Amino acid sequence: GVIAAPKSFAYSERRGRGAANVQVTDAAAWNVYYPPYQAAVEAGALAMACPSASVNGVPGCGSKQLLTEDLRERMGFRGFVVSDWGASMSGLLMGGVKMVQNGMDVEMPTEALLSKTA
Repeated sequence: GVIAAPKSFAYSERRGRGAANVQVTDAAAWNVYYPPYQAAVEAGALAMACPSASVNGVPGCGSKQLLTEDLRERMGFRGFVVSDWGASMSGLLMGGVKMVQNGMDVEMPTEALLSKTA
């Protein structure tokens, strides 16, 4: 089967945000950015893509506040979180294990990794 994943929770209204560091308050997050994703959760979304941008200085795909506290605990999301292709590159220094511990479930590869030869 196929599962659609709304992307990119929750800060990706423009292309090219991968290197961005989005500064956002809790009030702006809950009143401006989160409502469409909350609606997707309430409609039964089974997957959600994490953002390639950093959020308040933390890589989006490795943000415990974003993925675990806000999305899972406060919104009630019960599906899996997948990185967009290459989105986890912003968290390269954080490391994949830490990103999974903070709420990302599936990491899509990057073209940098795919282009490496043995």
